[in-house]
Amino acid sequence: AGIGLSICEKIISNHKAVYTVHSKEGEFTEFEITFKQPSAGEEKETREETVPPQARDFHGKILIVDDEAYLLDLMKEILLSENEFEITTTTSGKEAIDLIERNEGFDLVISDIRMPEVDGMQIYDFLKQKKMESRVIMVTADTYSEDVAAFLKKNKIRCLRKPFELMKFKQQVLEKLSWKP
Repeated sequence: AGIGLSICEKIISNHKAVYTVHSKEGEFTEFEITFKQPSAGEEKETREETVPPQARDFHGKILIVDDEAYLLDLMKEILLSENEFEITTTTSGKEAIDLIERNEGFDLVISDIRMPEVDGMQIYDFLKQKKMESRVIMVTADTYSEDVAAFLKKNKIRCLRKPFELMKFKQQVLEKLSWKP
């Protein structure tokens, strides 16, 4: 899905660096990143701009569902980098519903929309039956298909579009965990 590269590109951009790519098909790809030495004033300004919101006092039990295992690992790593969450991950929508059904006590469910067998829309409908729909964040790379767009509009769901920005992802998680129904 290229999410790792897009995150790297955003980090490079935030540091006002430049990069070049050298590649020979089937043999290698090389990225060269050049950082400019900031002046004293720029260094202070950059440091202030990139300080993430203080979130160390946020706790919660989170379920992350995505059929791409590397994205599960990435989202888990992002959330655990600054917070003390208890995170369960699964690549199966059916297993996610089973975990929720067993009343695992999740404060938040982060689910991909497009998955085989049981998809994120079915997970959302199940959460809605349990009156837990306010505890979900949906992610997808497919916001343009008619059925996904209709689902998001009908349920008034904000959805993070893959590849999403690291800070937007963290911000949505912290907002959801800080909101009390």
